[in-house]
Amino acid sequence: MKASGGDSRNGRASGTTNGTTSGFGTANGLTHGTAHGTAHDPAHGTAHDPAHGTANHTMDAYARWADIRDDERQSDFQSYVGNIAEARYVIRRVLRIVDEQARQHGLEPLPHQALLQIYGAGPAGMAVNALARRLDVAGAFASRLVRQLEDLSLVRREHSAADKRVTQVTATAEGAERLRAIDDSVHHHVAYFQRQFDDQQRLAALSIFAFYVGLDPDSEVAGAIRRA
Repeated sequence: MKASGGDSRNGRASGTTNGTTSGFGTANGLTHGTAHGTAHDPAHGTAHDPAHGTANHTMDAYARWADIRDDERQSDFQSYVGNIAEARYVIRRVLRIVDEQARQHGLEPLPHQALLQIYGAGPAGMAVNALARRLDVAGAFASRLVRQLEDLSLVRREHSAADKRVTQVTATAEGAERLRAIDDSVHHHVAYFQRQFDDQQRLAALSIFAFYVGLDPDSEVAGAIRRA
């Protein structure tokens, strides 16, 4: 996946000469200017490396902007925010697609998310308090969501064998089939959405997702994305 060199927003980062790094920023990299590689590091590509050029500018802007001169800071920060904008656009569009398809199959977004978490936890299921943490909701609200799904025969509740005070929730076969049907519909609509992106937009979004999950700049995954 080659990044286009014609994106002026991401290209602005190419004028920066101080504090240049290569690779993904981390939380420390953003705050303290931690560098992974230099402008001449052959392992990570350079600002003038035709194989990596624009990709490096895109991915290291948010790690670099905190460690450069004041007169250069704004252009790098704009590049970083531009990447955030691409990532947030992807998140919002995809989640809207997922929510719409869940409704088409008879589930509102939060019950659908609850069913995803429960089924995704595996055969042992999930305790209600664990579900509440995963959904970032109150325990009582998570319990109501479980009751809704139970009324639809999509989950079942039973006491944990290890601790009778704990209620485990597992997905039924019907619940798994409902998820599969929603997922099939989502794939169809997301495929159309994906065709609207160019490689530079994909790379910008990926760089922010990598930052969000704390991807090690020196990991094989990070290297693979840089080379894409």
